[in-house]
Amino acid sequence: MLNSSQFRDWCLKLQLRELTREQIQQIRSSPPSRRVQSRRGNVSGRYPSQKMGVTIQFESHHHELAGIYSMEYDSEVLEYYDQPPAIKLSYKSASGRQIRVRHTPDFFVIRQERAGWEEWKTTQELTQLTVKMPNRYQQVEPGQWQCPPGEDYAKAMGLYYLVRTETEIDWYLQRNLYFLEDYFRASTESDLPISNQEKIMGLVATEPGITLSKLLELQFNSDEIYSLIATKKLYVDLSAADLASEAKKVQLFLSVETAYSIPQPIKSENFGDTNNQILVKPDVGSQIIWDGINWQVLNLGSTEVTLLNPPQNLINLTITVFEELISSGKITVISNKTQNQSEIYSEIIDASESDCAEANRRYRIVAPYLIGSSPRNKNVPRSSFYRWIQSWKEAEQTKGYGYLGLLPQNSKKGNRQSKLPTLTLKLMDEYIAQDYETYKQKGKRAVYGALVNACQQQNTTVPSYKTFLKFCNSRPDYEQTKKRQGSRAAYKYEPFYWELEFTTPRHGDRLGLFAI
Repeated sequence: MLNSSQFRDWCLKLQLRELTREQIQQIRSSPPSRRVQSRRGNVSGRYPSQKMGVTIQFESHHHELAGIYSMEYDSEVLEYYDQPPAIKLSYKSASGRQIRVRHTPDFFVIRQERAGWEEWKTTQELTQLTVKMPNRYQQVEPGQWQCPPGEDYAKAMGLYYLVRTETEIDWYLQRNLYFLEDYFRASTESDLPISNQEKIMGLVATEPGITLSKLLELQFNSDEIYSLIATKKLYVDLSAADLASEAKKVQLFLSVETAYSIPQPIKSENFGDTNNQILVKPDVGSQIIWDGINWQVLNLGSTEVTLLNPPQNLINLTITVFEELISSGKITVISNKTQNQSEIYSEIIDASESDCAEANRRYRIVAPYLIGSSPRNKNVPRSSFYRWIQSWKEAEQTKGYGYLGLLPQNSKKGNRQSKLPTLTLKLMDEYIAQDYETYKQKGKRAVYGALVNACQQQNTTVPSYKTFLKFCNSRPDYEQTKKRQGSRAAYKYEPFYWELEFTTPRHGDRLGLFAI
């Protein structure tokens, strides 16, 4: 909500008259003028608004509550008040008699650049009211209505009056806002379950537009992804697809600027289905498949495309014909990036969280320059900036993904070979498998003591207790717990199954919020 100084600045920006300021201030300081009630055909309720710090009344789940959701998460809406003080409307009845009534609109809304009253009604209600009160409610065009007496009253105050219906509601946005509400309501960022934040963001930076289903297939916790969306660290067009049921259509980006700056995949019914091939916009050097024959795009001009096949045959097509063949699915453009996509994903997933964090920092610095929207960042040393740009270009040429060139790979520096003798490593594996991972449930100290004696007897290097713990804790949780405590105790570590088939073991774990 706006404090007194912010409200004063907002009034000055809009150049509101003193009388209008006083009326708006009265609305802001007054409780709702009436209590909403349920009646036939609707269910009333209260919505706990974080933006307003109070509960907001609504008379219908179908349109008023949807309007509340829109205002709650719309950055343009600064404040909104339900059941504001009544206003006076003057109009002529159907018989021509002058009528003056006191009317209570559903909401008074303060937006960045304007403010006014908003009345929510169903199309069915308005169709009936237009006949009953033709001078109060009028249809301007299909799906759009107005209230002339309300507009006259608001205009005199320098404000607006809108009649809104369910036809304006973006139901994809509504479902997604409702779906994400628990993540929006986390009291602090530390309350959100994000342990692989940098890796997830790194994957999205590597492949802008990666689908939600692909991230889920990589075994990232869905709560972590939704938390990043809620905190706006990942951008998703919430009006494009349903997060809960259309994960294959949900594309993720690091920012809205990235979403609109990269070439978008060509829409096709086969998108992302066959052999993990992604249909993309062609470029010079791109490989395509046309009528079962492989071709290479040799030249991509403004009016014609030149294609080359393995027997060195050349063919020219007009851009229009070429695009029609792609759109119809007769030509498939194959991205070279998909050839080693699994290795690329593994490279990021295996990187340390700190390496991914540094790569993401570098990406935020060089990304505006790479897409041509900003000059070099002068807050970064010139040598470092251009070294990162060069690394990006080299990785893009050799691996197909420039982001990989930004990974510092600190975890791979130095001598990574084990300094322990082969016999010591063998003894450690034996004692962990045969002495620790058993139903006897020996403690790690006791097993380590036995290992020390064995190493001394066989005259080999004794590993430190810290090294022993590292080896012990690196073994699979499920198998280790099952061997020590049984299958029931190990159940919580059992691999998660995204799809249920006849061969899937029976288990009672829920599928989670995301349904395949």
